[in-house]
Amino acid sequence: MLKLISLLLLLNSSASFANEEENFVCSAFYVKPLVAKVNAPNARDKFKHCSVSCMLTLRCGTLDAYSAGLLKELLDMMGMGNPETADIRANVAGITFAKKKEATNDEECMNLCGKLYP
Repeated sequence: MLKLISLLLLLNSSASFANEEENFVCSAFYVKPLVAKVNAPNARDKFKHCSVSCMLTLRCGTLDAYSAGLLKELLDMMGMGNPETADIRANVAGITFAKKKEATNDEECMNLCGKLYP
């Protein structure tokens, strides 16, 4: 838990986000329909984390996507799911695809995440 909180503090204080304008409620608006979009019957958990984070980054920016993923893991730690550091790594992978413009739309996010998490 201490590592997760440290990571959250590091991300929120990082100078790399200083120039980004972000709306911190953006992910709250988009997360539910995006989760529904990737929720196929046999979809793997890490694929879903990666894809949703990628798509959130396209819509809301990196900081908002990081924050949404970390909030999900914090809620999991409080008993609302199964917290895993591998989920955070999958979130970071998806965010990186969008940030580096390797993925520029939802389909590309899902294709790249599907290759990374088959």
